[in-house]
Amino acid sequence: MAFGTGLSGVSAANQDLKVTGNNIANASTTGFKLSRAEFGDAYTQSMLGMGRTPIGGGVNVAEIGQKFTQGNISQTGNALDLAIDGTGFFITDYPGSKTTYTRNGIFGINDEGYVVNNQSARLQGFGVTDRGTADGVLGDIRIDQQAQPPRATQRVDAGVNVPAGAEVLQQLGSLTRTNGLAIGQVQSGAPESTASILSTLGPPSTEGTAAQLLGSVNVADRYTGTDPVPNSFIYSTGPTPEINALEANAGPDFGAGNTSDSIVISVNLPDGTSEDIAVGPLSSFSGNIDDLASDLQAAINGTTLQGRVLVRNSDANPGQLELYTTDGTEITEIQEDAGGSLGEDLGLLDAVGDPNYSIDLRLLLNDNDGTEQIDFSLEELSTGDPVNFTFTFPVGNYGSQTDLINDLQAAIDAQVGAGEILVQEDPFGGGGIEFSSFADGDHRVLNITDATDTVGSQLNLTNGAQNERIFQEIPSANDTIQIQIQDPNVNNGTPTTVQLQPFPTGANFSSLDALISAFQDSLDNNSILGGRVQVQEDPDNAGVLQLISTTGTRISSVNDQGSSDIADTLNLVGGTVSPSIFNQLPPSSPETVDISLQGPNINNGDPVTETIEPFPTDRTVNNMNQLISSFQNAIRNNSTLAGRVRVEEAPNDPGRIRLIADGPFASDGTAILGMTDNVGSVASVLGMDVNDPPGDAPTV
Repeated sequence: MAFGTGLSGVSAANQDLKVTGNNIANASTTGFKLSRAEFGDAYTQSMLGMGRTPIGGGVNVAEIGQKFTQGNISQTGNALDLAIDGTGFFITDYPGSKTTYTRNGIFGINDEGYVVNNQSARLQGFGVTDRGTADGVLGDIRIDQQAQPPRATQRVDAGVNVPAGAEVLQQLGSLTRTNGLAIGQVQSGAPESTASILSTLGPPSTEGTAAQLLGSVNVADRYTGTDPVPNSFIYSTGPTPEINALEANAGPDFGAGNTSDSIVISVNLPDGTSEDIAVGPLSSFSGNIDDLASDLQAAINGTTLQGRVLVRNSDANPGQLELYTTDGTEITEIQEDAGGSLGEDLGLLDAVGDPNYSIDLRLLLNDNDGTEQIDFSLEELSTGDPVNFTFTFPVGNYGSQTDLINDLQAAIDAQVGAGEILVQEDPFGGGGIEFSSFADGDHRVLNITDATDTVGSQLNLTNGAQNERIFQEIPSANDTIQIQIQDPNVNNGTPTTVQLQPFPTGANFSSLDALISAFQDSLDNNSILGGRVQVQEDPDNAGVLQLISTTGTRISSVNDQGSSDIADTLNLVGGTVSPSIFNQLPPSSPETVDISLQGPNINNGDPVTETIEPFPTDRTVNNMNQLISSFQNAIRNNSTLAGRVRVEEAPNDPGRIRLIADGPFASDGTAILGMTDNVGSVASVLGMDVNDPPGDAPTV
């Protein structure tokens, strides 16, 4: 015994040396956490517990523990090497295999752009919404390694201190437009008996955003919808329950005491599969209906039907057994197993084994008695006033969700009128009921609560979710619009009608931007419309869709095909056609414009004005590319403007053209002071004459 006790010490010391050796071997392993051997006394045992002074049996290694203390963090020079300062782990995923957790922050990028460790496991992270917030969905982190297009600064937050004793400079007159690079005069102030004028000493010499002059006119061919795209307010409920019940037509034979036979229950499961499950024998055959229901339930719970098939004393016919489901499982048949008689003894089958039961589908487990009620809370959109009413469920039960929807629709129509709110099954397959406001309606459902009893809760009508959606009924593959165009390169220039499915089946849009993005994808993927037509929100009419072509394509009309109503829903049918100005260019006689610049590296900092003819009579302008090419060629031929200014279609305003400081002059403080007509009216036609009245003048 003493020899074994000594050996236990040697063995424990050996384990401790192994742990120490492992710690030393991993001294340079990134993210490694120190281990230590934790020892415990080995107690002896005496026969029958009679020993009063037992001697220990030595020592053993109780556990190999890890110490999760903070390690050193150092620079590696690799942008993707990461470290955790504090508690936590990196989550990595082996595609199609398993998820692991690690403190090792050595990561790189594989050929597909995924951030991976040196075992090719992908680093996990939360995605980001369009608003820059985490969306809560964990997924693979992927870095786009392709060249990204340049993007102008969208927002600048600045805080400045203005001297409290500074002189207030005011001037009466028109508002000066500026991009912040050069200020010619102060903003309009309150009129006083005297006014001071701020004179420009010179443009700022610090770097900044490129100066630009954006035209106020959309020069392209446009088709504009009649009204804003509708928006529906949605109140959606949880899944509507469906009770599949099988009720015995006779009471059980309590004297049978059958604890030797079984029955076979046939079911269709929610996943589409079918099973025949033997149930029994019963452990006991009680002498009253409630206990017998418990006996049968216990036998069912011993099979794969546990939690699916439930048993109770029938509410409609007390004294008879009822089997039912609430999870979508359908009971299709009950049979005797191997010639037994348990089904007959339970009142479910007759003497020859034929069904002695009834099967029905309903929404509520127990029938209504006519006193059950729910309260509706609605809002009148135009006034914000509440509209409340109480709905009483009819006596009996609902055989289907459709019956319930019809009753709710009738109740709402009676309160606020037909055509205000649509009650329908959740079109996205959630199994619930949806209350959707019509686009031209004036009411929406805010909430539903139980007034008496809990029938509303049982039907999952209460405390639903509020959201917004553009379509009341989701698009399908049959929803097609027809866009008629005329293009010299399509069908020999004759009018052509193109059929387009603008949205994928089941599309759900809560914002106009998301709808426009999907619409544009469909246009781009069409062999005729791709590259010729764009869709955008009308810059002058919020919420209104606008089809635009900068290629010279004429957009004549938009209509629905057949029974589809997508174009009508989007208010595109009967829209306004605004032809491009391409056919006005070049003018019949030479017309010129004056472009004025000022910058630290131009004309010693003094303003300079150059005159050019952007559209010579020998040029052809049938589309945006030809317009820009002719204009840019005139700039290129002017020694002062060349390399300092370029003309382009505004990236975020299709159909509008802009002048923008170019090259090094885009960041040295060079300002485009304006463009005006010299001879003719070309600058005004383009919406780029700064002398035009407000609203028609460009943005500087």
